[in-house]
Amino acid sequence: MPAEEVRRAVEERFEEEVEFLSKLVRTRSANSYVGAESDPEDPVELEVANLIVEWLEERGLEPRFVGPSKARPNVVVEVKLGEGPTLVLNTHMDTVVPPPSYDFDPYSGAVRDGKLYGVGAADAKGCIAAIAYAALALLELEDARGRLLLQFAVDEESG
Repeated sequence: MPAEEVRRAVEERFEEEVEFLSKLVRTRSANSYVGAESDPEDPVELEVANLIVEWLEERGLEPRFVGPSKARPNVVVEVKLGEGPTLVLNTHMDTVVPPPSYDFDPYSGAVRDGKLYGVGAADAKGCIAAIAYAALALLELEDARGRLLLQFAVDEESG
């Protein structure tokens, strides 16, 4: 059953996924433009975009940058697996500015009591890691078909 194969593949790489998420959290992408027009030349998400591209390329995929500028690129990768429907997995790379009320380093990516802490761990760097590892599991299915489209977007937090 494909669902069981995907679940098993994700579980087998759980520790690797947690490390990737921790690395994403340690990579700053706080968007200070909340409520204001953002600057397309301010490289808010650039380091995260580069990290995602590196991860995808290491796994044989061919991501590309698209978007408002070279400083703020969206990352897109398309994988054609044959005839069939398209599955789009989409999230964003920017985070909110960490509030001063944090009682820990907001960029530590530390794991304590089974939880990973830091800015973006849930919104949306956790989504980035989940999409990346779910896609990897889907690509390993022997009977996978259709098209897989991964999208990692800039500037969600500013609205």
